[in-house]
Amino acid sequence: MLYNKSMGEVITQNQIKEVLGSLKTSGKKIVVTNGCFDILHVGHVKYLQKSKSFGDILIVLLNSDKSVKLSKELFAKLTSFRLKHPKNKLDSE
Repeated sequence: MLYNKSMGEVITQNQIKEVLGSLKTSGKKIVVTNGCFDILHVGHVKYLQKSKSFGDILIVLLNSDKSVKLSKELFAKLTSFRLKHPKNKLDSE
C-alpha cells in the first residue's frame, strides 16, 4: 500500500502503477528508498529527508520482519568473520 499525502489516503497495489504513471507524465521525479523503521529515530529522519531531497516524490518501502532478521544474521556473521580474520582477501580488494 502507498500513502498519498496530498489525497489523504492509502493507495492499494492496484492503484500504484496508475498513480506513478500520472506523476511521471506530469514531470515529477520519483525517488524510492527502503529500510527497517521499527523504531524511528533521528538517523532515520535525516536519511528520509536526504532521500526526499533527490526528487519530488519519495516512496518508502518497508522491509519485512523476515528480511530484517536475515540481514542482521548475515551482518553478524560477517562481523564475526572479520573479527576472527582481520587481514583477509576482502580487505585487499
